[in-house]
Amino acid sequence: MNQYMIDIEIHEDRVENFFTMVPEQRDQINKLMTEGRISSVTLSFDRARLWITMFANNEAQVHSVMDTFVLIDAMNFNIRQVMFHVSNTQLFPQLYLN
Repeated sequence: MNQYMIDIEIHEDRVENFFTMVPEQRDQINKLMTEGRISSVTLSFDRARLWITMFANNEAQVHSVMDTFVLIDAMNFNIRQVMFHVSNTQLFPQLYLN
């Protein structure tokens, strides 16, 4: 499985009722994160850019996932395969206290 970075430019004005669709888009991304297909999501402070790291077999599979996004009509995106993406949550195991 390969890892990809998707650099997304968001255009709120392209989609009518953009803000009412955001919760559904977030649910979709959260589901993909739970499934392990998306490993991270970052939104810029001005809400104009979104960066997603995604696991897929190839770039076509990334496109297939992106095409299902509720807000795809408000997005321009570039996909780059990455060698690795490390975050501090990957360095230490999560502790669960009973």
